[in-house]
Amino acid sequence: MKINYNKKITKNPLFNFDIMVYLLKTAIIYIQNGITDFVDFYEEMIKKDEERIQPWIKPAWNMAITYQGNDLDENKLAAAFQYVGAMWENGTKSLDKIKNDFKELVGKEEAQPYMKYFDVAYKGAQTYFILIKKIIVYGKVNLKS
Repeated sequence: MKINYNKKITKNPLFNFDIMVYLLKTAIIYIQNGITDFVDFYEEMIKKDEERIQPWIKPAWNMAITYQGNDLDENKLAAAFQYVGAMWENGTKSLDKIKNDFKELVGKEEAQPYMKYFDVAYKGAQTYFILIKKIIVYGKVNLKS
């Protein structure tokens, strides 16, 4: 998969769901192959793609350990992640509120297949925005922890 590092979907220029989906899939594969420690995953990812993907590694890992199942639908995950990220940026940080807003937007029945992806997407967005806030407040932070 070729990653588009310049794709902008929200007002945050670094919030890129294409990268998150790619890294999530990679993290799931690594976990299935026995890597169960975040630091090991982090080091493998840095070796592969240098430092350009650093802000997304921890969120992707947290998404991977949250994900339950083996039937990942990239399109549903990407849609959920984009929606969660946009809601988070606009001040809505409650997962229940985000899910309910989505159900109201698209209809309860149409929203149902996306719900399991909202939990995963929320974990990734939450981790990402906390990391970005720490970077803004404290400057460079240890992204390996």
